[in-house]
Amino acid sequence: MREIEYCESMADVRRNIDRLDEEIITLLKERAGYVAQAGRIKDDANIVRIPERIEQVIDNVKRFARNVGLDEAIAEAAYRPMVDAYIDFEMREFKKLEAEGKK
Repeated sequence: MREIEYCESMADVRRNIDRLDEEIITLLKERAGYVAQAGRIKDDANIVRIPERIEQVIDNVKRFARNVGLDEAIAEAAYRPMVDAYIDFEMREFKKLEAEGKK
């Protein structure tokens, strides 16, 4: 983890947040690539949403948060809706492949 830059102004704060947001978006795109592959690999739409896996992901990110000193509540609050959005994306990918006769 990088050291947090001391900011002299709100412009400095915003510049750093914008930089981080760009990095986060790049990582979210990479994650979407793997989620799309899950949609390709799974052979049943009923297993796109697996509650036990969702809780495993949440437990993982809370542990990762603890390990780096981030409030677990922030990690969980960010991840729950993100996981839901990725599940919706995976279901769309699954249905698209199904419609194309690739399932």
